Amino acid sequence: MPKKVDLSGIWRSLAGFYPYYDENGGNCTRILLDDGRELSYVRKTKSILRGLAEIFAVDLVSLRRRYG
Repeated sequence: MPKKVDLSGIWRSLAGFYPYYDENGGNCTRILLDDGRELSYVRKTKSILRGLAEIFAVDLVSLRRRYG
């Protein structure tokens, strides 16, 4: 079962992330780290993006409007 990940502790080594379905068919996210490890997160990729934006105090709605 994927566990909850503390994004504020791993953002420096984050290389990427992508969605996948767990064994029960639920939406989860795999997080790729620069040292080659993969972590599983029990949330959707949209939640990861929101969490990272919160760490950097970025307004995603404004960014989408400006660059979309």
